[in-house]
Amino acid sequence: MVAMALSMDKIGMSNESLEELTQALEIYGYARSITSNPAQKSVYWFQITNALNQIGNIYFHQRMMEEAGEKYSQALRASKEFLNEALPEDSCLSLHVADIINNVACVKAEQKDYEKSIHLFNQALELQIAGLGEEDPAVSITLNNIGTMNFKARKFEVALKSYKQVLKMRRFLFHRDHYTVAEVLVDIAMTYEKKRDYDRAARSLKEALRVTSITYGTKHEKIFDIYNKLGVLAKKAGHEEQSVKYFQAARSADIEESTIFGNGIFSH
Repeated sequence: MVAMALSMDKIGMSNESLEELTQALEIYGYARSITSNPAQKSVYWFQITNALNQIGNIYFHQRMMEEAGEKYSQALRASKEFLNEALPEDSCLSLHVADIINNVACVKAEQKDYEKSIHLFNQALELQIAGLGEEDPAVSITLNNIGTMNFKARKFEVALKSYKQVLKMRRFLFHRDHYTVAEVLVDIAMTYEKKRDYDRAARSLKEALRVTSITYGTKHEKIFDIYNKLGVLAKKAGHEEQSVKYFQAARSADIEESTIFGNGIFSH
């Protein structure tokens, strides 16, 4: 039923998916209540928290943030109780809790409660580092989210510190010319722009342009977006001629995709 629900959600059958997950949740709860096997109880408990989390995901995708937050919170309470009672030393369970905390943080971000979101992302980060170590892609994603929330909260120095950590991690985990490096370089540039440090912002964007062209070529909307950002920066810095050249370069880029990147939550 859970597998069918997830497939339904992917093809737009959200209401039917919710019905299947709700029924599965009831079955898991009943099964757990009648078994006396501790190991089996633990399995059912994990399945209960997972079903609650998946219901939260469907509500999130529907932009029903209050409902999503309620289900994530239920999953979080159940997971923490499970974690405390069953296998507190199990790092996999800790990472499961971290995922749910991340989801709650995403809801708070959508509700523009940035301080709460930052607090939750930091909680998730601690669990991830404990379970995965400091050099892991999941850690870099959460750290990037912390940077973005601080950016939105106008804490630009804190945001910049997080983004620079992410940049260092991604260059270590992947390579200097990986497309995710370009993404965080853009975030760094936009943070410098808010600090009115246009020279450093431009340097970051030019490096992002170089890296992006390696992955996507020179005629792609990501290239278009970076040239536009460079044009805006040059204009703000008083370099009118350079600004015009950047905007002309932006117009010459063929539009191949609708996705452009900037400051936003990296993943949910």
